Amino acid sequence: MSGQTAVSISHRDRVIARLALQSPALWTSSYLRQASFADVGCGFAAGLLAYVVRFDGMGERPSSYLAMSLILPLAWMITVLLAGGYDSRFIGVGTDEFRKILNAGLFLTATVAILAYAVKADLARGYVLIALPSVTLFDLLARFALRKRLHRVRKLGSCMRRVVVVGYAP
Repeated sequence: MSGQTAVSISHRDRVIARLALQSPALWTSSYLRQASFADVGCGFAAGLLAYVVRFDGMGERPSSYLAMSLILPLAWMITVLLAGGYDSRFIGVGTDEFRKILNAGLFLTATVAILAYAVKADLARGYVLIALPSVTLFDLLARFALRKRLHRVRKLGSCMRRVVVVGYAP
């Protein structure tokens, strides 16, 4: 088989491919559910990373920043939703999914900065500079992993979308 590369497909991917053959809405909702779980996980990871790194070596860590670390996943998920990160039309299509995550990161950073300035909140800049870029980077990596898994399943002929092609064959 010249021109083709060998692709290793796990048992789990085969199960997903079989389930996806049943209904296009099934694989789409499953993908979006996995993306939302990834978003929440990335929010927790980034919040805890920022909390630990920023307040490492301090005798007593401020509990208000622990609360912010626990609120970050919800804030991140809402921001991704507002940026269109859960729009099923963009699953596996070009770079739009990744652009929406970047837009969400920029929007959340700007919102936190403006709100902190408006209410004169004394936020630790180190915490913010670690947490918000980290959640964006972690989520981009998680979405990339989801996309690669989607590509593996699509090689089995599943998780496809129906399209109408208009024009001449050449």
